[in-house]
Order: sequence, then C-alpha cells, then structure tokens
Amino acid sequence: MHTLATLFLAALPWPAAFAPAAAPFQAQAADPEGTPAWVGLGEKHGAPPAEPAPRFEDPLPVPSAKDRGGDPLAGLVLFEDAESAVLAVSARWKGRFEAEGATFVPYFGPRAPRNAPLVLRTSAIQAGATSVAIEHESLERAGDRVRIERGAVDELWRLAPEGAEQMFVIDAPVAPGELVVRVAFEGPYAAELGPDGVTFTGELGRLRYGRAFAFDAAGRTTDVAQRLADGAIELVVPAAFLAAAAYPVTIDPLLYVFGVDVTDFETHQADVAYEHGSGRWAYVFTRVWSATDDDLLVQFATDSGLIPDSLRVIDGSLTSWSRPSIASNRQVANFLVVAEVGPPGARSIHGRYVDAFTMQVGGSIAIATGVFGDRWHPTVGGDPEGIPPTAYCVAWQRELSSTDQDIQARLVAPLVGGTSHPVFGIETSSATRDRFPRISKSNGHAPFISQAWTVVWERDVSPTDGDILAAQIRWDGTITTPSFVVAGGASDDRRPAAAMIEDEAGGPRHTLLTWTRGMPDADRNVVAAAIVGSSVSGVLDVSAGSPLPQYDDAEPRIDGDGRFHAVVWTKRGPWAEPDSWLAWLAVSGGELQRAAGTEVSGGSVLAERTPSVASKRGGGAWSRRFAVAFERVEGGTCNVQAAVHEAPFSLPPVPYCAGLSVSCPCGNGGIGGAGCANSVDPGGALLAGTGHARVAADSLALTVSGLPTTASCLFFQGSAQTSQVFGDGLRCAGGIVVRIGAKAASAGVAVYPSAADPLLSIQGGVPAGGATRHYQVWYRNAAPYCTPSTFNLSNALRVVWLP
Repeated sequence: MHTLATLFLAALPWPAAFAPAAAPFQAQAADPEGTPAWVGLGEKHGAPPAEPAPRFEDPLPVPSAKDRGGDPLAGLVLFEDAESAVLAVSARWKGRFEAEGATFVPYFGPRAPRNAPLVLRTSAIQAGATSVAIEHESLERAGDRVRIERGAVDELWRLAPEGAEQMFVIDAPVAPGELVVRVAFEGPYAAELGPDGVTFTGELGRLRYGRAFAFDAAGRTTDVAQRLADGAIELVVPAAFLAAAAYPVTIDPLLYVFGVDVTDFETHQADVAYEHGSGRWAYVFTRVWSATDDDLLVQFATDSGLIPDSLRVIDGSLTSWSRPSIASNRQVANFLVVAEVGPPGARSIHGRYVDAFTMQVGGSIAIATGVFGDRWHPTVGGDPEGIPPTAYCVAWQRELSSTDQDIQARLVAPLVGGTSHPVFGIETSSATRDRFPRISKSNGHAPFISQAWTVVWERDVSPTDGDILAAQIRWDGTITTPSFVVAGGASDDRRPAAAMIEDEAGGPRHTLLTWTRGMPDADRNVVAAAIVGSSVSGVLDVSAGSPLPQYDDAEPRIDGDGRFHAVVWTKRGPWAEPDSWLAWLAVSGGELQRAAGTEVSGGSVLAERTPSVASKRGGGAWSRRFAVAFERVEGGTCNVQAAVHEAPFSLPPVPYCAGLSVSCPCGNGGIGGAGCANSVDPGGALLAGTGHARVAADSLALTVSGLPTTASCLFFQGSAQTSQVFGDGLRCAGGIVVRIGAKAASAGVAVYPSAADPLLSIQGGVPAGGATRHYQVWYRNAAPYCTPSTFNLSNALRVVWLP
C-alpha cells in the first residue's frame, strides 16, 4: 500500500520549477465591426465521446526548468550518497535521509541567524489492532527516489526542488481496521492542522506537510484524515476503504507549486488554460519592456512543472500587447491568446493561435478594430468538445465615450485565418457604463443544446454603486439568455467572473459567477451566485469562510470541473503583503455550498496577488485538477507563479451537536465532539463519516463508537437541524425524519451501511440533484444513569449530498 504525504517548503524566497535529479552532486536534468448580429455555425455532428467514471490521474513526469533565473541550483536537486544516508540540496532546501528519519533544512536567506531543521520520523504504523514493526533494514537511492526497507513496510521518498513526497508501501493487507501512519516531528516550529494539511510556523518562515487522499489500483478514492497528536502527524485511512481496496493503495498530495517565470524581468497579468489532447497547460503573461511597451509570452507546463524549452513569444513587437486571456479548443488542439493592442485611445483586440503539440505560434489575427474609441479588456472562451463545428468566443469592452461603454463579442474560428463571423453586441444600451467583461473559460460539455459561454460584466452606476450583469451565448453564436441583472440595488458590486457551465446531471445546468461586494479598503468581500438562464438562485459570501474575513478581498476568478468550482482571489489584510486564496464551491439541491479554503501557494510569506484559474475539465479532460497562475513579488520584482490543486470529490460531513456539560440533561458532557456521556463511556458516543457523499457515486459510511458493548441503536436522517434535550442526550437531527437502519453494536461500535444494506443515499431518499441532510444515532442505555430514560444519542453530522 502506498501512502504519500508532501512537505512543501513555503520559505523565503519561493523555489523555481520541478526538475529530476540523478547521480551524486550532478543535476538531472480583422474585419470591420458590423451591426449587432450573430451567425449560426450549423449543427454539431456525432455523439459526444463516452466519459469514463471519475478516476485518479497519476502525476506526470517531472520536467526540468527552462530558465534558472541566475541561480545554478534553481529547478535542480543534487545528491550525495553517503554511508547509510542520502544527502540532498536544492535552491530552497537541503536535507539528510537515513533509516532513522529525514531532516529538512529550508533556505530562509543568507541573513537567517541560524538553520531551522525539521526532523520527520516514522514512529508507528497501526493496522486495526495490529502494530506493524518499524524496522531499519536498508536504505538506497535510485534517481530522485530514496527507499528505506522496514520489514513489512517500505518507506519511499521522492525528492524535488519544491519539497519531498513521503510514501509508505504495504503490498498486502496487514489486519482488518483502519490504517494509522504516525510521523513524529521535531524542530523550532509550531504545528497547526488546517483543511489542506499541517503548517509548521517558526520565527523564520513556514513549511507545509500537505493534505492527501487515497486511491486504489481500481481507481476508488477516499479522503485521508489527518490528526495532530503528541508531537506527531497521524494519517488515517478508513477501514471500509481498505477492506474493499485493490492493492496497492496510494495517498497522494493535492498541491504542486512551481515558477512559470523566474527571471529578473518584470512579468504579470497571467492567465492559464488546458488542452486535453496534448496534456498541457499554457500560461500566458506579459513582460514589461518599458512603461509604454508590454510583450506577451506563453509557457507550457505539465501538472508538476515546466516543459523544457517551451517558452514562446506571442508578441515582441514595438507595439504593446497587454491584458492577455487564453482558452483552448479540443477539436483542433490549439490555444487562442487574445490581448489589447496599442496605446490608450487607440486600443484594438488581436489574437494568435498556438498549436498545443508543436507549440508553434501563428500570425496575428485582428479581432476587433475601429476608427475611434478603445476596444479593450478582452476575454476568450474555448470549446472542450471534440465535435465540429466549433469556435472560440471573444468578448471585450468598447469605449464610445466617457459615459457610454458597450460589451461586444465575436466568434472566431479555431483555425488560422478564420475570422469571418461578424461582431455582435451583448450589451449596447446607450449612456450606460458597461465594462470589465469576463467570459467563461469554455462553453462546457454536451448536451449541445445547452452548451454555452457565460459573459459577465460590471455596470458602473456611480462611484459607490456597481451592478453585475450577465448573458449566455450558445456554441453556435445564438444569444440564448440576453443581458440581465445578476446583482443590482444599492450594493457596490464589481469585477465579476464566470465559470464553465456545469455538466448535465438530470437537472438544470448551473453556471457559477463570482464578484466583489463592498467599498475598496472597507471590508470588501468575494461573493458568488449560481444561475440557470437568467434565474439567480442565491448569493453566498465566499470570503466569510477564509481567515480574517473582515479584511479586503478582491480580483476573484472562477472555473469549474463540471461539479466543483474553484474561486481564487486576492486577500489584503493588516499584514504587509497580499495573499492569493482559493475556495471550493458546489451546487446541491439548488443551493450554493462552500468547502474549506486555502492559500493558493500553501503558505508563502511573499506578496501574492491577481490569481487566475482554469480546470482540466474545461480543456476536455475528465479530471478534478485545476491550475492557478498568480503574481509573486520578491525583492521588488514581480514574477508569475503557478500552483496545481485538485478539487475534492465530495464535501466532508460536518459534525455538530457536541454534548456539552451546559446543555446535556445531567451535566454529562462528552469529550471530543461526541454526544452526551453514557453509563459506560464518559466520552459519549461519537458519530463520524467516511467516503463520499455523492448521489451518483455514494460511498458514505457512518460509524458510531462509544456505545454500550452490545447496545441496540438506530441510525436516522433529518431534513433540518434542531436542538432539544432527549433522554440522556440531545436530539439535533429534525424536520422530516427517516429511519435509516437499526443495528446492534459490537464492542461498542456500529456501522451503516454494512455489506447487505442499501446505500445511505438510497435508504434516505436523497434526490438525484443533491440535498443537505442531518444524521444522528439513537441508542439504548438501560443502566441507571442520568435521567430515568433508558436511551441516549450521539453527536450529529451535517452532510451536503452532491449530485
């Protein structure tokens, strides 16, 4: 069984791109504008390709960095094989690996008063009731891998410039029950467990031990719980998952971070897109040549780093190209980069195709030009379906006067020279300031009748009042949803963005939008809403779930993988530097739900800002991976960085209704979030959930522990949350109640579902489109205790079921 956990070095400064390593101390290295109109493209032909069930994607090979930015170690790891140990050094960390443990020394800069090593040591592995002996037999290195034989367990390390992945390998099940791997740590750091792993914070900087999930050889996945206990990180693989697993089982990290541009040039305004046929990300960004001239470049990468010699120049002319946007087209396997070209007052929209395989750049295409007024703030959406006919859609802001701006668009054929489609108006009201458009990264997947781009923009009503408007354009250029108001009224709503339309799931296809609300520097928040056509289903404060929500949040972007959506934005607080943040959103039962958020780069102490995001799904892949491009300022220079994240497959159950002494009927408070104490366990009965709460792929299992040894119990579901004294405990799952199943405890533990039980979503009648449900366990406790009642209850779980 494979168990990986990654240590990411978020020290100062941040490292460059991944690169492999080998031998000891050797590196391995346009047409005039027409009147508002649309042109149909005909009909899509053929059936959409069959999409496989969701599966894990193995990390792609780690490439070398192209540009080392003047640091001879940037993007490299050098090794020395010492006696009974492996020494490694990179630009941002060095370390020693031996059978007794691993020592990491991050690079905090030449002015750091001392080293700050972090020691990690595998101290215990427990499989159910069986302890696996931790032996120290042998250690060897092959390339960038270090292997330590430990008897029944092999421990492996994969070393890269950014950090290291730790893997535990067990070829066959050891014993029934959950697997707990315990990694002890020592060093001058305070450890804090968060939604994306453990952060080690010291006086000189931070390190991160990444969160992970498990997958088996058959492609089944589950989240892996992490705990902090007595100076150790505990990785917990659920028993139910292991019992049904096809070995080997792997726990893989969720985040890679690398530099897109690590030179001394000033680079910014980054955007990113993915093309499935080539398996490549393309990062486009501007390079400041002078105060009046920006050049445009594109860099290709895989999930885990840059592709060697893949930096291409989109524009290096004497005319400024700026504010780039990029999207992909699966049918022809290329990218379209669009930008505003020329000086203020005479700006036009041009673009260039880039072949995803050959990486060749085509000639300039004039997309929007005119004899007066600016055409600027371009944005482009692609097509992830491999079925013709197909096109890109480019939208932009047209400047008629200081009091009249319009939103226009044009379909652009995906092959060089194909700009025969006329310009059409999306919003052409007179005397309105409609500006800053953003189009969804793609028009989504089949069914084609509802495959559409979403365009959103800001209407400037007054300096303190902005509204958000949107429209939808079908793949053939038909405006299916004309301009409508998403957010109006007195609130100040600005800078919107739109995600790819959701995949069909037997119900309405939602599109998620995001924007900012509030005045700058006065607790501005990032908000989001789901729309179906012109119907807005509600607004959610995305910033509220991030640290220090009272501070300024700005510049949001969004994209989706067909179900989950990543929202990224810049957070500015009382600290000296801004940070880039990410949160996951999903729609369940027509309601917008938010999962936990995280810093995009995993805890860098440098200034990070203006992130953009794209999903692999938007480029044609069946994948939950997203790339985020953002700016990082170091030493006064702004460079483009990238991070690859993976969306959760489901939202984890949220425990509530802990038995507290002040609320339990006899002051019989439980421990650790469990229900009220009972006659045999002063900690109370603890209800927990493992697996995935997805109606179409339900693997959620509920486990209750801390019961009387053989107590009878009842798992039940409620449609609402309540709170009332009931027996010796608290009842917190109410509303419409459904009996899920009666069980008899074994050694104080009961599980639903067992092998013969219907799935939880089926037994509970959860709708196909998802819903929020509440779960609790009632159990018999006949011994004299607390009230005259002979029963008690566990804590409760809030579960958001996704389609």
